[in-house]
Amino acid sequence: MMLEGSSVLIVDDSVETLELLSDCLSLNDCKVMKAETGGAALDIMNHHPVDIAIVDINLPDMNGISVLDVIKTQDPTIAVVMITGFPEPNFVVNAMKKGASDFLIKPFELDKLMMVMMRVSRERQLLVEKKSILDRLEDKKKIELLNRRLQKKIEELTIMFHISNKLNALSIMDDVYEKMVQIVREILDVPSCGYYLADREKKHLVLLVENRDEGSPANNRKIALSKDKGGVHRVHECGRKKGQWQQVL
Repeated sequence: MMLEGSSVLIVDDSVETLELLSDCLSLNDCKVMKAETGGAALDIMNHHPVDIAIVDINLPDMNGISVLDVIKTQDPTIAVVMITGFPEPNFVVNAMKKGASDFLIKPFELDKLMMVMMRVSRERQLLVEKKSILDRLEDKKKIELLNRRLQKKIEELTIMFHISNKLNALSIMDDVYEKMVQIVREILDVPSCGYYLADREKKHLVLLVENRDEGSPANNRKIALSKDKGGVHRVHECGRKKGQWQQVL
């Protein structure tokens, strides 16, 4: 039977109901916990795992709907069956909206109770499986994101490594800036590359050296700088048509 080994919490201020349900569920190999108040039930939940809760609507210290709400907030996979001897349509509707799996009216037949318990137990198993799948998918997405970030860092480090190797091979007689721009453009495989110096007083980048393909538009001689609210410098294009901007180093 699907109930075997299930942890069931019974919450009812009637000792007779507690004992009746406890005996019935124990015979079906359930692990039964009992509470006569909502507060006692929530305390049990904080110290023991619960698969299914049977909760009376009318409790001495709090409304059964409130207990249902707390249970579902703590663990949405717990199946909750509400019971009452005085059914009211509003209570039934509210309980179902809060996530109750079923609603039983006292006095109820034990056969019907067991059918409901088996059904909600199966529903809980499906919820647990769904949550497990969603958690695995979420973990997979996080791993994929980390892998993409790692791959990007590796690509950046590889580019810097190639640039560094080529720069180290330059002769002291070479024009370092021209060679550097040429090397960077070749490694990045872009049609145009420029080396700029920052004039912070005039808030401009001034082109020092450029390297570009024949027919490629010339780089801007000056590029305006401004700061955003976070103090980070932003680059503004000057005199270039949209879509022609290549790269600034």
